Amino acid sequence: MEESTGRNIDPDMLGEFLDEMQEKCEAATQDLIELEHNPDNMDMLNRLFRDVHTAKGSLALLNLDELIPVFQGIEDVLDSLRQNSLPFSSMLSDALLLSFDRAFAAAIKLPTEGSDGLDLPHLDSIGERLTRISRSETKEIDHQLKSLIMLIDPATGTRLGSITEPQEAVDNSTTSFANTELEAPTLMKRFDLVLDNDLLFFIGVAKQMEVRSPYWYGRSERMALLALAMNEHAGKPVDPEQLFCAVLLHDLGMAFQPLDLLHKDGAFSEDERYQIQSHVNVGFECLRRMPDWQAAAVMILQHQERCDGSGYPLRLKGNQIEDGAKILAIVDTFDARTHERAHTELPNRPFMRAILEINRHAGLALDQFWVDHFNEALKNLEKNALL
Repeated sequence: MEESTGRNIDPDMLGEFLDEMQEKCEAATQDLIELEHNPDNMDMLNRLFRDVHTAKGSLALLNLDELIPVFQGIEDVLDSLRQNSLPFSSMLSDALLLSFDRAFAAAIKLPTEGSDGLDLPHLDSIGERLTRISRSETKEIDHQLKSLIMLIDPATGTRLGSITEPQEAVDNSTTSFANTELEAPTLMKRFDLVLDNDLLFFIGVAKQMEVRSPYWYGRSERMALLALAMNEHAGKPVDPEQLFCAVLLHDLGMAFQPLDLLHKDGAFSEDERYQIQSHVNVGFECLRRMPDWQAAAVMILQHQERCDGSGYPLRLKGNQIEDGAKILAIVDTFDARTHERAHTELPNRPFMRAILEINRHAGLALDQFWVDHFNEALKNLEKNALL
């Protein structure tokens, strides 16, 4: 078939290639997430390498040469991983995931829109940087990966609000929750929240908690927006004010942890893990003394429970866990995935990566019903430019 771009591409071959590429990209995404937990899995690395090499050959057959540099760069990185000359890391995984996604998006557009519809220098730069990373000294890799991720997805540094240092957060009078009032009326108006004196007090507590750690800043509003949107999409089975309260105070106990423990790199000792896990009891005990907030207290107690029984403190399963706690578990996990490395590496992790991880645990650790509403709520929030 003669395309408007002047390319002679068989439509059946193109369709088969795009279907196969989508399937391989989805499989590669899951493999890369799995490799974070098992980076020495050579069978998985070899399979990824073969799939990328095959896709690169198909691009040449289909006369889609403009995409080859990206796939060549991905192949170079995977080969270096196979040779143990490049260390695997979560940031490297992010970079590869974004590169796959960008290459697939370009493959869809190229046959019909031609080179004019693509930013070819951008694609070439992605490929060149991946190849350079595959040959870099270890001390240079993190900086190069961060630069590559920001090149591919500039929104990584701005979505859901950027992280601000604690002192800036205190001094900035226009920030969310400043003076115990929401400067942006999004939550109050969108979800018809009734902010009584208790909730105003909880907002003030949340504001002060966010100062405790540089990568907590802004999390209360981020999490509340998503949690309330999920609840609304499901028909509001959870009382919105109780859910809002639980979001604000769910990590109250964490704010009283020593900073060296709160910011510790590496694995916790058994005693440290017990101390960290006790934070759910602290929040619960504080709130349960207030008669009007019993439901929120239970959400806080259960927000680290998991549907498969792998959570804490009571190892509850399935329907033993309150819906509000299930919502909170999802938004807490999502916010951690998009901001967990903010204090050292990136303001935010790529959305795509975080969404995939949430869905990977659907029906297992996280409730399938609420993950479905998470997906829809997130789409609606992005569509309405509320994220």
